[in-house]
Amino acid sequence: MVGGILGAMIVLIVLLKHFSKLDFQSKLELINNGRPIPELTGLLQTTGQKVTRSFQPEWYNRKDWLCGCSIRNRLFCYPCLLFSTCDNVWTNMGFCDLKNLPRSLSKHESSTTHIQSQIALKTFGTSRIDLALNEQHRLNISIHNAKVKENREILKDLINTTCFLAKQELAFRGNDESASSSNRGNYVELLHAFAEKDERLANHLKTSTVFSGLSNRIQNDLIEAVGDVIRSDIKKEIDAAPFVAVEVDETTDVTCKAQISVVLRYVANSETACEVREAFLGFDDLSDDRRAPAIAQYVLGVLERYSCVEKLVAQTYDGASVMSSELNGVQAKIKEKVPEAMFTHCYAHKLNLVLQHSAKCMPECRIFFKTIEGLGTFLTSPPSAPTYWMIL
Repeated sequence: MVGGILGAMIVLIVLLKHFSKLDFQSKLELINNGRPIPELTGLLQTTGQKVTRSFQPEWYNRKDWLCGCSIRNRLFCYPCLLFSTCDNVWTNMGFCDLKNLPRSLSKHESSTTHIQSQIALKTFGTSRIDLALNEQHRLNISIHNAKVKENREILKDLINTTCFLAKQELAFRGNDESASSSNRGNYVELLHAFAEKDERLANHLKTSTVFSGLSNRIQNDLIEAVGDVIRSDIKKEIDAAPFVAVEVDETTDVTCKAQISVVLRYVANSETACEVREAFLGFDDLSDDRRAPAIAQYVLGVLERYSCVEKLVAQTYDGASVMSSELNGVQAKIKEKVPEAMFTHCYAHKLNLVLQHSAKCMPECRIFFKTIEGLGTFLTSPPSAPTYWMIL
């Protein structure tokens, strides 16, 4: 039993000297166990063969900071062992001069190092820097998460506005989107309408300085992002479809630029039944080259992007020779790559041709449409200046 106690005392003194290297819980347990106060029967002072002084355990009661080591038979300062970095007799070799013990005790306990160590011992665990930092870190994370959640809700409003305008095929922008304008465009006006019922969104629109979500660039980014999600869903459905057909047409916009549109037709397997779907993939400018090889290369590029070249079984265009010619038309170029892709003339274009030829039988209609077509050509490509003034 005595050997176990002595062993514990030895380990305890070693731990006291390595106190700063322990984790907080180990430090707290060590302090709660209290200072080692062995009897130190071996701490004696002799003159010749006569013992003149011996250590009295009552000194532990006089000085609450005093501790001892029964193996070395030395006295130590308990707070300084724990918290002091200074190297002196009370923290290194231990004190054993019993003759000068009262004076040395008084001198040591009045030193700055000892006082600071006493304060550190008394206040240990009451104000932990690591816990304070952890608490601040937790608060920062909480504030950050709340801000992220708020930003996501605002972004959700922006996305919902974008989807609504796209679904209703409404224009996004107005002629004047400044703050003083009475009509800033559908996108901005719709967001302000939402803000009347949403205090969070209203506060964001009033106070935001870096990202308000109202700029033209943000609108374009949202449109593109929504388009990417839709195209991704279309690609997943096409990947699951066994066969695909492609529909291509070219149209001219108000700026007289040739835009080509591509539609993929396929069978989608839903939970209830199979459904034939048509996916419009968008417009692309082909004003630079409207010849059959360029259009065919574009169509094949779209099919490769959606990984459905091998699934193509049908293609349909209008009756223009560039598209439908059996020799050098787009349909012939596609068949060279995919022989199974059967060509079908677009029935909507057939109806359009019937109406066009019917209108040509009436001189008034023929003159009217020719005049409209010529006026558009004249305004987009005006003649030289002298001719223009002669006409005026």
